[in-house]
Amino acid sequence: MVLIGPTGIQVFYASAIQGLYCAKENSWSVMDSRSRRYKPSQPNLIKRSALMSQAIFEFLNNKGFQVEETEPVLFFSDPNIHVDAIQPAVHIILADGAGRFIENLSQNPHILDPNKVIRIADTLAETKPEPQTPPTDPKIRIGNLQLYRWQWSVLAILVILQLCMLLIFILVMFMAN
Repeated sequence: MVLIGPTGIQVFYASAIQGLYCAKENSWSVMDSRSRRYKPSQPNLIKRSALMSQAIFEFLNNKGFQVEETEPVLFFSDPNIHVDAIQPAVHIILADGAGRFIENLSQNPHILDPNKVIRIADTLAETKPEPQTPPTDPKIRIGNLQLYRWQWSVLAILVILQLCMLLIFILVMFMAN
């Protein structure tokens, strides 16, 4: 999500995760319930937010907008999260802090004129995602079944295993007599 207004451009990454986390500069850690210590967490939401913001920044500058900065914002919608923030590289907003963020945003100085805000929004709205390529492994149809090649392979292995078990059962029955 991108928020464009007279006070600047904020690039939001929203998450609904829960738990105890630590955001220190560019590192993102989760509290390990056993050791009660923070350990690195994947994906690193701080780096992801910063990369998304950087991508928007470069895109707009390549389109000729000469944007000074885009602010990365990491927003958590679930109230069951706690983040120890120690000079994080992104702005972190918890669910209960959204109102304060909006209030502070309205008090920030205006750095974009309204016409530029509209042009940036139009440019981002016109951008279309790249078309998705079709799967490289087409489905194979036999009768009413249409499965991928790997699914047919698994099915064949299961049939062979079933036949082997049946033969072993028959051998055991004849040997017992």
